Amino acid sequence: FILFAVVSVVIGFIVYNNYIKKYNYTNPDDATGNTAGNLINGGKFCEKDGYIYFSNVYDSNTLWRMKSNCSSPKKLGYDSASSINVYGNFIYFSKYDVNWRGSKDTGLIRVTTKGKDRKALSSYNITTINLVGNSLYLLASPDNKLNHLYRFDIKDNKMTQISDQAYNPSSIDGNIMYFSNLGKTHAVSRMSLVNYQISPYFESNSYKAIYTKQYTYYIDLDANYSLVKVNNSTGDRTVLFEGSKDNMCITYNFTDNYVYYYVQTPEKSLLYRCDQSGNSAQKIFEGTIDGIFCTSEYTFVTMYKDKHIYRFKNSAASPAAELLEVR
Repeated sequence: FILFAVVSVVIGFIVYNNYIKKYNYTNPDDATGNTAGNLINGGKFCEKDGYIYFSNVYDSNTLWRMKSNCSSPKKLGYDSASSINVYGNFIYFSKYDVNWRGSKDTGLIRVTTKGKDRKALSSYNITTINLVGNSLYLLASPDNKLNHLYRFDIKDNKMTQISDQAYNPSSIDGNIMYFSNLGKTHAVSRMSLVNYQISPYFESNSYKAIYTKQYTYYIDLDANYSLVKVNNSTGDRTVLFEGSKDNMCITYNFTDNYVYYYVQTPEKSLLYRCDQSGNSAQKIFEGTIDGIFCTSEYTFVTMYKDKHIYRFKNSAASPAAELLEVR
């Protein structure tokens, strides 16, 4: 009887421990859900713990995952997915579906990394999600009209509006959010996520600003949509791509070693790659894309019209476009 009781206690402890691990929504303070570069491009790809979670354009933009080398693809659900964030056992993403009558079905969705236990946390129309610690910072609209900035508390399932402005929360470092202040001067600005006070970081006419520990990247609207980065300590400015009236950078993303940027001209849409000094620029793709997404091994682009995914090997000296079909 004593042995049976001991075994029962041990089994009960194991079951309880597995339950707690599976359904523990609490994250450490330094938890992050995706990179700023991926999120500012729409968050359709997110790499975590050897897997890439992505919006599959071949399957109505529904949520899938595959290994980091693009093998073993698996469908995880039937919701369309964007602004994907992953930490621990959970995936958070924005859904935006339109039924045959034209009615919109939007919301903040949470599922496990295996696609189980789906839960709708909000019905807001959400443009951007950024997981930091136990918070989701959201650019969202409750009525499909104007976007505002919200904080969603993961532990308490509570949504709070923290600004009536449409500040993009893609770039957060610790308790500071960095963004291009599109509502006023377009200066790179920062918001304290403790008291939500805003202060200028440096003067610029910027677009899609991304902060890292050493540099701040942005598209310079005053310089014909040039792509630049500024040293946070010295203020030294590096031009990664010099724009002109007919040659403008529209979006970008980067790895530790390379910067990928998308340029539009009156005749063409081109994807380039250069090193982090702005040197060795090479054209690697031509076509209209709607996002650049970087992972450890590959950089992906999704096409605007023909709904294809192409990948580029980050380590290649001259990366070739490889069509990636996931069905």
